[in-house]
Amino acid sequence: MSIDTEKIVATPTSTSVTNNLASNNNNDENEHLLEHKWVLWYRPPSSHSNQSKSWEGSQTVCFRTETVENFWRGYRQSLRITRHHPVNCDYSLFRDNITPAWEDAFNENGGRWTYNVERRHSNITNISMPQLIEELWLDVMLCLIGEGFDPYGESIAGGVCGIRANRNPGVNKSDHMGAKIHIWTKNASDTETNTAIGKILKECIRAPDGTLTFAPHERERRGGGNHGNLKITL
Repeated sequence: MSIDTEKIVATPTSTSVTNNLASNNNNDENEHLLEHKWVLWYRPPSSHSNQSKSWEGSQTVCFRTETVENFWRGYRQSLRITRHHPVNCDYSLFRDNITPAWEDAFNENGGRWTYNVERRHSNITNISMPQLIEELWLDVMLCLIGEGFDPYGESIAGGVCGIRANRNPGVNKSDHMGAKIHIWTKNASDTETNTAIGKILKECIRAPDGTLTFAPHERERRGGGNHGNLKITL
């Protein structure tokens, strides 16, 4: 079953679109089913209480969704990204039954696209860093649930927004925050599919040339490694 991608993805930060999708068809029987079920995970900043937990065990489920309307309900109830938001934490929107961990069977031979939001913000003056992070992350989530990555959706596990401390903060108080946005894919060796996915992501977040990079998870685990032939830049 497919859904109207245009209805979900177009102008995703528009208040009118948000309100229309969130309020339309509140009756469960009439809600718009998504192609896949999705889970939004949250990994809080490390603390003494969770340092001993595995990466997967340190994450909690914010909400699960299988309809457009339920996504908006869950999103509205989630913690918003403001300048007071914690850093060193992650949001992960993954397909149901795939966990946001390298050890998951779907991910173990995969890789990820990475976009550094801090580099984008350095050229923008009319929007705060937290607002930019939230808008780009929402665009990516809507592209995922709206099957905007078709026909390569089955090769995607999900997306991650990793909020971190900005290493080069400016004078604005919100500049203490930075973020990297990722799309995780199933097969790091499938250069053709990964490149196609990267091009869709680049268009989705309007990334300038040369700012998107792809690398295998194995490369990340080993802190580099000999996977230069699988690295892609767009």
